[in-house]
Amino acid sequence: AIYELKKDPNYGDLLEQFKFDCSGLYPFSDLLDRVIFRIESTCIISTHNPKYEKYELPKDTLLKVFNSFSKAKQEKILSMAEKFEKMLPC
Repeated sequence: AIYELKKDPNYGDLLEQFKFDCSGLYPFSDLLDRVIFRIESTCIISTHNPKYEKYELPKDTLLKVFNSFSKAKQEKILSMAEKFEKMLPC
């Protein structure tokens, strides 16, 4: 989903640092993998399922980060999040 969002001209600037290797079965980003690992290992996000299909982020942490962005960027992030959710199978 992140790979597809990166290709969207509306959101590409938010995801420009993520480079994807498309030589395998699925696009893979070393940076995205490291980011997810680091926020898991610092307990910023958590998962309660063995397949790591869903993550949880405390609302206060989410709001703290979200409020650090400009209003224009917040609107873009909300739009991207909505599109991201629609892309997920669940």
